[in-house]
Amino acid sequence: MFEPQVIKTGSMITLVSGVGILLLLIAGIYFERKRGIKI
Repeated sequence: MFEPQVIKTGSMITLVSGVGILLLLIAGIYFERKRGIKI
């Protein structure tokens, strides 16, 4: 039997890390365009 709190915390961590990675990607693309460097 899994504890509901553990499952909740696990999905919260997954959600937060997913959003964090997404924000990092968007920020990286934004700053690259702002500097005008072509990759």
